[in-house]
Amino acid sequence: MKNWFDDLPKEWPPETSLNRKITWNSELLPNTHGSRMKILRWTMKEWSKKHNPPMDSILGSEFIRNEKWVMDMIDVCIPDNGKNSMTLLQRRRANHLFKKYGGSRKGLDFTK
Repeated sequence: MKNWFDDLPKEWPPETSLNRKITWNSELLPNTHGSRMKILRWTMKEWSKKHNPPMDSILGSEFIRNEKWVMDMIDVCIPDNGKNSMTLLQRRRANHLFKKYGGSRKGLDFTK
């Protein structure tokens, strides 16, 4: 059984969030909004392969609209070197999309 203090940092002060890495599909990525948007993009691609919604359906057009938003956010975050520059509303929308398209981070909040 996992104790509540197992997730606490082993060293003090804990390292800053930009120095931490996110592990996704055995790949280490920097802990930035840009990386998290890339993970969202990959999650949406996998969902699209599995469900393959018709483009002229409501679900398909909604997916295309959401995918366009994610790509625009990647274009905004990447020139800023992926730093944490998303607003609260953008982070909430990204979190909603991540959950909608089947994303799972083992209890970690996607936009923390």
